[in-house]
Amino acid sequence: MASQPWSFGISVAGIDTATWRVFEFEVRESVSDGCRAWLEVGAGVAIDPQNVVYKEAALKVLYIGDDPRYFNGVVLSVSAIAGERSTTNLRIEIGAHIELLRVGMNSLIFQNKSIRDVVTAVTAAGPLPGDKTQWSTTVVYEPHSYVVQQNESDYDFVSRLLFEEGIWFAVHNDATQDQVIFYDDPSKPQPISGDPVLPFQLDKSKTSAHGWIQELSDRAAAAADAVMTREYDFQHPSRGDLDAKKAAPKSTGREVYQHPGNWLVADGTTSDKIDAKAGARKTQCMLERFQLGTRTMRGRSSCLRLEPGSTFTLTGHPRSTMNMDHLVLSVVHRGSMYEAEDVFYENEFVTVPKAVSSAGSSGPSRRCPREGRFTRTTTVGSRCAFHGTDPASWTTKAPRGCAWGSSPWAAR
Repeated sequence: MASQPWSFGISVAGIDTATWRVFEFEVRESVSDGCRAWLEVGAGVAIDPQNVVYKEAALKVLYIGDDPRYFNGVVLSVSAIAGERSTTNLRIEIGAHIELLRVGMNSLIFQNKSIRDVVTAVTAAGPLPGDKTQWSTTVVYEPHSYVVQQNESDYDFVSRLLFEEGIWFAVHNDATQDQVIFYDDPSKPQPISGDPVLPFQLDKSKTSAHGWIQELSDRAAAAADAVMTREYDFQHPSRGDLDAKKAAPKSTGREVYQHPGNWLVADGTTSDKIDAKAGARKTQCMLERFQLGTRTMRGRSSCLRLEPGSTFTLTGHPRSTMNMDHLVLSVVHRGSMYEAEDVFYENEFVTVPKAVSSAGSSGPSRRCPREGRFTRTTTVGSRCAFHGTDPASWTTKAPRGCAWGSSPWAAR
């Protein structure tokens, strides 16, 4: 009987897993949404789930002739199963270390810090010390007098700040650890490991150590193609630079209007000032976020090396317009090996063109390419709420339902 080209394994810190068998797994990884793996494992002996949670762990997937792929992290949950197949099976959930930021809740105030400074402080104080993060960004981000975290998890707080600035992240796994890489520049994402050129191939009987694309669809969708943001400076009401408008090429006028535009940056004292340069950048970011979803490609492949935040070049597709450089947004890996002669691996993925032209900018520059998310206003600085014409009734207290320091019109 011929040996199978695929093999799966698991390691858990402090536990001998040499005899454990991975029967089935699913891994979901996505740009700006972390990485989690779910496994069914045969342990062979009874294991107390309480002794496994929070331990360092990794799933290893190997195709003969290729480098193994690792999914590193910590054990988030374990279930002991007594079923038809065995009484010693386990269902294990492994999450990249950034997933631990979802656990717990906090309220903090950061003063005179940029968004990068705040995110670095939050992640370093938690499960992501310096060697587990990397900033591959080019924009110099302005400091803010106050950045407020109020009754939200560190993950939600960090995601909100990154989303507002147009910074996106991807989890990269190597043989020893998972690392979070932050991007805001289209030239920074790197090609997938090994040969970045993947052929389109319908014949599943042909095998390749490097994998291939076996299905790919091209989806176009309507989206806002113009954005206008506006500020009001009550100290200088005659300012003429408080509107910013950006439009995509061939815009049809499907515009998103946001007021206030959240252009606040620190003025060097204890308060904020309205910065038109920051406003123009954030308006461009918002337009690019909407435009990113106007063309997406979904497919299936046998290429284990696909990873969110990386790129590959497609060749051989019957539609020539799809033979180009792709940026991977998300991948779902699935594998099973209940019987030695019946081993299966496949993945589903979503990409966008690496060279996406939007408002004169190429690539995912300053984008947060996460599907299905709408823009949200960052809780930065304080803002007056004007109700009625009597100045005595004006207040800086945030209305109910809004975090202190956010715009009273912010969508929560």
